[in-house]
Amino acid sequence: MTLSSIEEIERQADRAAAARSFDEAQVLLRSLVTKHPSHFDGWMKLSAMSRATGNLEASLGAVAGALHIRPLDFMALLFKSNLLYDLGKRESAGES
Repeated sequence: MTLSSIEEIERQADRAAAARSFDEAQVLLRSLVTKHPSHFDGWMKLSAMSRATGNLEASLGAVAGALHIRPLDFMALLFKSNLLYDLGKRESAGES
């Protein structure tokens, strides 16, 4: 996948999200990270879209993908902690 095709998929996903078509954005972003698993921003956007649709477990899985790339990224760690808290895993939230 070329940089221009990655950027185009991201733009399409951003347009879908702006139109509140979170399911469509998820499909596009899932395709992106499947083809380009080292794309940190794709994982973070997928996590946000999963959260927007109420699928907190999928969101947690996507943020784990982002943290695999950048284990000490503050925003990803904060997002993970918030997801764990929302899932009722309060002890784990404090440890992340």
